[in-house]
Amino acid sequence: MKAILEFNLNDEDDAIRYKHCNNSIRYLATLWNIAQIRSYFKYDDKVTADMVLERIDCIFAEDNINIDELS
Repeated sequence: MKAILEFNLNDEDDAIRYKHCNNSIRYLATLWNIAQIRSYFKYDDKVTADMVLERIDCIFAEDNINIDELS
């Protein structure tokens, strides 16, 4: 079985779709890391929402994911 994806890179929307498709494995790894946040804070009794959001920001930075480019 084969699948061939074709993008018109002269079209801005298609170029964005190509970029997302090309980076999908990185996005998946980042989502996996975010899903593991619970274990990251497992023994911390004083976890705040700000701490969780800060950790998510760190994960994006570590995985070199720019949220502004995900539009």
